[in-house]
Amino acid sequence: MPSFTIAADTTKTSHLDSSFPSQIFCLIFEHRHRDIFEAASISHLETDLESLWRETLDSECLQDLLDLTHVCSTWRKIALADPELWATLLLSWPMNVIKMFIDRAKTVGLKMFLSLATAVGRPRIRNDMSTYDLQIRGTLIARHMTHIAELYVHDGRHWDKGNLHRIITPPISHLSSLYSVIANWEAPSLRKLTILSDGMLQTELDSNRIHGLFRGHAPNLTDLDLKGVQIRLFGTPFSSLTSLQITTHCRSEVLYTMNDIPIVLAQFPRLESFHLIYSPFYPHIFSPSNHPINTHVVLPCCKSIDISEMPAQLMIRLFWSIEAPSLQRLRMSHPKSIDNTDKCLLRYFPPWLHKFFHNVPSLDFCLQTKGIWVGSAFERDGMRFYWLFNMPGIYNDLDIILWFIDFGEDLFLLNPERLNIRRGNNLRNSRPCQPSSSIWRGILDILPRLRMITAERNVPMENFFRTLRDEDDEDEDYSSTLLGVIDVNGAKGDKHRSKKLFLRRHGHGRRLQEVIVDLQQ
Repeated sequence: MPSFTIAADTTKTSHLDSSFPSQIFCLIFEHRHRDIFEAASISHLETDLESLWRETLDSECLQDLLDLTHVCSTWRKIALADPELWATLLLSWPMNVIKMFIDRAKTVGLKMFLSLATAVGRPRIRNDMSTYDLQIRGTLIARHMTHIAELYVHDGRHWDKGNLHRIITPPISHLSSLYSVIANWEAPSLRKLTILSDGMLQTELDSNRIHGLFRGHAPNLTDLDLKGVQIRLFGTPFSSLTSLQITTHCRSEVLYTMNDIPIVLAQFPRLESFHLIYSPFYPHIFSPSNHPINTHVVLPCCKSIDISEMPAQLMIRLFWSIEAPSLQRLRMSHPKSIDNTDKCLLRYFPPWLHKFFHNVPSLDFCLQTKGIWVGSAFERDGMRFYWLFNMPGIYNDLDIILWFIDFGEDLFLLNPERLNIRRGNNLRNSRPCQPSSSIWRGILDILPRLRMITAERNVPMENFFRTLRDEDDEDEDYSSTLLGVIDVNGAKGDKHRSKKLFLRRHGHGRRLQEVIVDLQQ
């Protein structure tokens, strides 16, 4: 455990004579304070382990903060008089330091952070705790629950996946030994709660299941993020909740069935953002069913819904059980490994969602290694809308053709005026993915309003230009009669053939309004 220097008296500090007002000194402290805790406040949103848990190097940060109080007696007096400067703390600090910060924060809303991380071969990125340490901190949190405003806990401990031949000892403690202590306490001041567990490890403590979080009393709770923890939100009418993220599973256990989800959501009438993560690791436990969902809930304030890793059959059933009339952002993704027969067909979604899909101004399309995504961002009736579907399970040209056969009717529903071909993430040394000539021909025939086609740099467009001409009969043209703008600057294709194509179109009296072509061979 790192050691820290904590001065209890100020007799050895020099006096710095300055005419600066106290507010200036407060700003200096607060600026440094933000530098120290910046990583902690956003850590649960990052992915890279080293940037994710910058606060694991907290001994240096803490010493810097304490050193500021020892510059002179004036600075120390100002620091001790400002409880806000002591309200943010890391639970990985020594207990005496944590208690000192809590005492100096007085009744100001506390912000607590804890990260557990192990990275084999990277000793500086390591922070582990025993069951006893977690229980001690859980008891401390419970004791001050009435004054806690924000609590972030993340368990990022993993097996060494890159060295499976080595015997790696699993974590000796489970996060539930901390959160099970605080779950039965009321949280009148709590505004934000994040508890995340990334590991798939099973321990004896996994049997700790939480029902009725905070006894259903957290009147100021606005943000709740629970992932990989056995906390069920039943009997938790958090009336102020605006942002919610939950998972359907915790390891091999189902937390919520399809019938449970609308029941849970009905407790939060002010919900504005909802993110549901489905676990595809145990499909035999939570397989799609033809049984109808008995509950229907309306979320009048919800503007954003994100459904991750859920098969299309379940997505469709879910959206028939909930309704969000104010929805502006919709993002859905299939599991990374999925049966190709499970298609996300827009026409099967409930009518209240058709405002996202009917006659969109523009459509983004991306074909990449092992997947396709389509999306659209547009403005309608003074409101901005955004939706994105990510559909893995595409492995070869036949899969692409089968997908288009199923999705063609949805393209007709979307009927965009502009089609944007995005650059995908293709595996190294793999053949770049692109629609075949027959698929391009079908796209141009299906979309009667299509006026403009764009492509990002390095997107393969050879088959698109091949579709605009018939190599056997140059008098035949498959392009849309309204297509007037082609902007494929930097895309891949045959420069000479494309130039010949546009000259031929001009000769036939079908000159494009605008052509921006600088193809990469």
